[in-house]
Parts: sequence; structure tokens; C-alpha cells
Amino acid sequence: MEHTSMPMRLGLWRVTRHERVRALYDRLADRGVVLAQLDRFERETTGPDDPESDPPDRVRFRVDRPAGAVPSPLADAPLAPGDRFVLARLEGERVGHCVLSDRPVFVPELARLLRVDGAYCWRLYVRPSARGCGIGTAIVARALAAARTAFDSDLLQALVAPDNLPSRRTFARLGFDPVERFTTVGAYGWQLDRRRPLAQPSG
Repeated sequence: MEHTSMPMRLGLWRVTRHERVRALYDRLADRGVVLAQLDRFERETTGPDDPESDPPDRVRFRVDRPAGAVPSPLADAPLAPGDRFVLARLEGERVGHCVLSDRPVFVPELARLLRVDGAYCWRLYVRPSARGCGIGTAIVARALAAARTAFDSDLLQALVAPDNLPSRRTFARLGFDPVERFTTVGAYGWQLDRRRPLAQPSG
């Protein structure tokens, strides 16, 4: 994929996304060490629906406000009453979700508040046993529609790490373009934030 290095394409992303590696990263972050890159993807919500966004027949979706039970991977997320969940259920069990916001959201990886135009899709998650069958793509497709109806937004944005190839493919499949890279480096109270545009393919 464009904007993705050769080591990532060859499978290094599987190492960087490994549970133990992520745990090490989290421990460093707890000690005030920050080193992160995220690419901002965007797409207009009024574009054509993707024919590949249909999930397995037994998967059901719901768009809801964050009231009552919160999916456990989101239990520590800074949710607001105006946010929306896009929830996916398979035979009654929750198998995936994302959050939609139309407000500034704190991004822990970058250790800063993010302000975007339009709506922001974050915390996209699909249970490991349910991956590979189109549920993540279907969640994002429904997030596009929900951003349009819940927030009257004509733009949906998301942040995806350069090494997160599955998520990058999901957004690219639905017509999202990577337009900007955020980089944060910091340690013990000192922090440097950078952002630069990503070159778009010609033609």
C-alpha cells in the first residue's frame, strides 16, 4: 500500500501488533515515553456504498449512544453523551464496534487532543475469532451512514497506524484516502508534535 514501508508490507506489522510488543509500548507510555505515528484517513459520507461492505447474514448492527453497558475494550475510553457506537452482533454476542464523535477527542497514542472537520471514527475493533469475514468493513460502512444521519456530517475521518495493515485495508476498501501523518515523540514532560501531508497518487 502507499505510505507503507516494505518491512510493513512483508509482515513486520504482525510483530509490532503482537500482544507482548504492545504491552511493552504501553509500559513505556505509562512512564512518560511517547513515540507514535498515525495517518489520518478521510472520505466524504455521501459517496457510493461499497458492494463489499455486506457482512455475513447472521451479523446484526445497531447505532446507539454510550449509555448503560459499554463494550469492555472501550471501558477506559473518554466517551461523551453525544457520541455514537456502531455495534455488530453475531447470534446475540457483540463481535465488533467503533465509536463516532463530532467533537475534539483525546488520542492517547499521540498524547494530545485531536480536532477534525466532520465526524471522527475511532476505536474500531473486531473480535479476533470474527475477523476476516468483512465485519470490520461493514462497521465502517455503517459508520459513514451514521455520521451523515446522526451528525449531519459530510466527512468522516479516522487515524490508523502505519503498521496496522488490516485497518488500512479496511478503510482503503471503502474509498478512504490517507491524507496526513501525525508524529509524536516525547519523554518525561517534553513532547514534539509534527504533522505533514501525505502525497496522493497521481491521476
